[in-house]
Amino acid sequence: MSDVIMIKEKIEEKIKLSETGRKDVEIVCRERANAIREYDVELAKSVLLLKSEGDTFNGETVFCKTDTAAEKIARGIVAERGHAFNKEFKDKMCRGHFAKMTAVEAELNGYQSINRHLD
Repeated sequence: MSDVIMIKEKIEEKIKLSETGRKDVEIVCRERANAIREYDVELAKSVLLLKSEGDTFNGETVFCKTDTAAEKIARGIVAERGHAFNKEFKDKMCRGHFAKMTAVEAELNGYQSINRHLD
């Protein structure tokens, strides 16, 4: 197989990866946005519960009257329930997806440069 044909096949492969990646962007970003929304809602609920009825943390019912302390404790409660992990995980997945897309674009640019010099 000649170098020109091999490079052209690589270019086609990278274009397909780029097209697939663009289609996945909406899915990944939507999942990230949903995870952030879920975290924010759970944090707000926990703050309200801490200030009114109390919320459960490590098996104990905790009450808190100050806003600053309530928010800090609520973050721990939400983290314990896994919402913080999910939020961070989806954020890293989204950032990773964009990093992969950048790498594919760089490879495509490299193969296109090589192709120009082979023609």
